[in-house]
Amino acid sequence: MSIRQDIKAALKVKLLTIISGTTYATTIVKVHDKVLELTEVSESDFPSLAIASLMERVVKGESLREHTWGLVLIGYVKVAQDYSNAGNLTAEYEKIYNDVQVLIDANPELGVEDVVDVEVTGLDPYLDDSDTKGFFTIGLQVIYNTDF
Repeated sequence: MSIRQDIKAALKVKLLTIISGTTYATTIVKVHDKVLELTEVSESDFPSLAIASLMERVVKGESLREHTWGLVLIGYVKVAQDYSNAGNLTAEYEKIYNDVQVLIDANPELGVEDVVDVEVTGLDPYLDDSDTKGFFTIGLQVIYNTDF
């Protein structure tokens, strides 16, 4: 497997350890193998995440290449009807974002050889017209090294 596949596989395994209790506020039910439309997510698969790749930048050093690779987590959530505009969807986004931040802080190398660091870079929420389902993105930056 390539290091990028190893990173995505390790991230998927780690994300599935987000289970509500003493450390986390939510439970991630599933990590999808591909990005889905909100309408494609099964009712039993909320909240869930998908992992997508972004651009990668490579800087050549004397003996190594340093890769900075962007990943995005797409999160899917469902809440009770939010007639009062109490911000239930936003609260769910923020809980999952905080849980991912705790996970990454505790596992900055994901247990993958040559990974130097993983950082959470931001949260962007999106709302669905139904007011009960929504999706959001969490940006990640992965830094890893490879030999020439």
